Amino acid sequence: ADPQTIEVGSAYSELGATATDNFDTNANITTAISINTSAVNTSALGSYSVTYDVTDSSSNAAAQETRTVEVKDTTPPVVVPVGIQSVDEETTLQFSIVASDNVSTVLTYSSPNLPTGATLDSATGHFAYTPGYDVSDTILNTVYSVDCSVSDGAGNSGSINVQITVNDVSGGTPAGEDVV
Repeated sequence: ADPQTIEVGSAYSELGATATDNFDTNANITTAISINTSAVNTSALGSYSVTYDVTDSSSNAAAQETRTVEVKDTTPPVVVPVGIQSVDEETTLQFSIVASDNVSTVLTYSSPNLPTGATLDSATGHFAYTPGYDVSDTILNTVYSVDCSVSDGAGNSGSINVQITVNDVSGGTPAGEDVV
């Protein structure tokens, strides 16, 4: 396979090659192939070359062959579950999304469905939300299902879902106001 793709941090496994000759008694001279893998660095993302050389018993050298080895990051970040969250109306809920990645130290945090007024810091994963007095129903608390994604520099992403219950504590009246 050319190119050969390897996950960063994995061990390099040579795919091998075959060689034949039209003159040697043993037409298959595969065992004489010299393979140079010294350029392959599986700890660093990049494109590397492996070379193949062979010479027959008459000292005729074949044209050097090359295989490209692509070392890539295809592993998504691992996101730690946050667990069910609960907050009273007009009270601030804060937590952080925690994630790790096999290569990237810079991760990007996002959510397509934050509750109105909630924030998720794209650089730190810090979530903050202060629901207003009218967010939850007096009979049934409001529950949000918030999807949070974490992406690495290679475009891989991991995600979690956070359930947030907003408890009605004001009965629909802003704090500090009397019902008339």
